[in-house]
Amino acid sequence: MIDEDWLKSLDFMGEGGLRFRGLAGVGALHTTFIAYGEDGEKFAIKTRRHHLGFHIREIPLFMSGTPMYDVDRVNRKLSKLIGNDNLDEMTSEYDKLFDALVAAFHNEGNDDPAFVPRLGQRRTPRCPDAWPFLFGTPMMCRRLTDLPAMGEGFLSDGVGHNLDNVIGSWKRELVRTWRSLSMLAPLSPQTLSSNPLFVWGAAVMDGFFTDDELPQVVRFVETTMGRLRTLTDADLFLKQITAVAAALTCVSDCEIDRLVKLCGLLGFHFDVHDQTGRLVASSVAHS
Repeated sequence: MIDEDWLKSLDFMGEGGLRFRGLAGVGALHTTFIAYGEDGEKFAIKTRRHHLGFHIREIPLFMSGTPMYDVDRVNRKLSKLIGNDNLDEMTSEYDKLFDALVAAFHNEGNDDPAFVPRLGQRRTPRCPDAWPFLFGTPMMCRRLTDLPAMGEGFLSDGVGHNLDNVIGSWKRELVRTWRSLSMLAPLSPQTLSSNPLFVWGAAVMDGFFTDDELPQVVRFVETTMGRLRTLTDADLFLKQITAVAAALTCVSDCEIDRLVKLCGLLGFHFDVHDQTGRLVASSVAHS
């Protein structure tokens, strides 16, 4: 949950010489901050509504320019997020990813569960399981039945005065759709939020940890959980994060390189290709 009181209390010198001083407001899609230039000119700085820092009370790099957080403190906070099925709505990149999945399902698949594997074959041909897997997660179930989280435009088909009845019927159908998808989905989708690569991947894509700080992150993870590559679930961790990375290629301007680099340092090696087969990221060089 976004801590608006904490955001209102912020007062720091940030990126581009701007001094951030408090919160202008949190809307359905954006969080807006008050900032001042060196000449005293007042600005409204708008970001996406969800960024990890807003939920864990830490200033991310995209706002500060230089680290204003303690690495071990952030690591400890991340360890408490393992198993949290709301992580997608606490982070920018995962929020964009699941928004894109829902939009494609609604606009291209006509809400037909049988179409999901075909979406995967078309959107992520090198990793076709990515879409069925992500559609089977609790994150997708929540989004399919939470109309505000789906943004504007999904109900623009002129349903008229029977809107409430239509929405209720549609939600029930979507729940049935998700249940059928989750029963057939590969890679144990209900466990995604317990994958450390998924949790720490959210942080590195959302404005935390410089390249120089990544070894400290690896030490924390391995000290508290053991070497991930030797754990019983290591292969599942790898397959899940490979699927997530493949799906992220469908999202423009995402920080997939940061995710892949962290995975490589933790001993998980894989390549990521886009829809055309072009190599967009590789963790092989990072070990």
